[in-house]
Amino acid sequence: MDRKLFEQMYAGQAPWDIGLPQPAIVGLEDSGQIGDSVLDVGCGTGDIALYLASKGHETWGLDLFPLPSKGPRPKPQSEASTFTSMSTTP
Repeated sequence: MDRKLFEQMYAGQAPWDIGLPQPAIVGLEDSGQIGDSVLDVGCGTGDIALYLASKGHETWGLDLFPLPSKGPRPKPQSEASTFTSMSTTP
């Protein structure tokens, strides 16, 4: 994907960035169907990864570029969470 296009999608409110973890993920976590360690590929702004980390999961967020997880609207991280963000490009 073109970096400029990617950054433009996150310059405003991306339609898939609802500010909360997706309801299906919450349901899976509530029912105990998510393992101890999680790799969230394409983590974007980190809603799912941060939610799972807050529930005690060791969570790794991976995205193409560093912008979403460190971007214009950084998300708070719980002191008790274990969340590591990575990008595949510098």
